[in-house]
Amino acid sequence: MTCIADFCIMNSSITILLVDDDPDILTFIGYNLKKEGFRVLFANNGLDAIDQAIIHHPDLILLDVMMPELYGIETCYRLRNIPGRDAISLVKRGAAKAQERHALGSCKLL
Repeated sequence: MTCIADFCIMNSSITILLVDDDPDILTFIGYNLKKEGFRVLFANNGLDAIDQAIIHHPDLILLDVMMPELYGIETCYRLRNIPGRDAISLVKRGAAKAQERHALGSCKLL
């Protein structure tokens, strides 16, 4: 359970999609999130991430920028425009140019 002020949530009710082409990063971050009780899904490229997001409707997506098959910036844009989704929380991990971050609006960069 995670609490902020008087607001508490059960971590097991939150689904996080991890997207990275580096299996070591997926393993490390996934292990720590699962240890805290989150439900974790994995994708190793942008195309798989889009498929996973459509099927599972994650609450949060942690997305690498530099990936094969579909660059992280384009993946972020496509994820934000999935039909039928009111909102999706995205956090990009990695380097991106200022104009790319501005164009994508709510994608936060770590």
